[in-house]
Amino acid sequence: MGIEENEEMDEDYGSQLTAETPATIDINFILDERSREFYGEGYRWFDLVRLNRLESDLGFERKYNKLPIPAKERSLNKLLNQNSYWAN
Repeated sequence: MGIEENEEMDEDYGSQLTAETPATIDINFILDERSREFYGEGYRWFDLVRLNRLESDLGFERKYNKLPIPAKERSLNKLLNQNSYWAN
């Protein structure tokens, strides 16, 4: 890549790049950054469930806030009950 191409890239992206300060960082910024940093690693679902934003951010049903308990685990421990949204 030549110097001219680098200068063109700087012109294209220069206005979009800003320095973040503590005053400009909020939970939305952190969630967006984590979604880019950990893309494909499965953290986003846990982040959104922990912050009770799964429904509003991704439009998922409320039942997906909790995972179902596998039948094998319930058969091994009779005291376990299925999560209410997953019970038949």
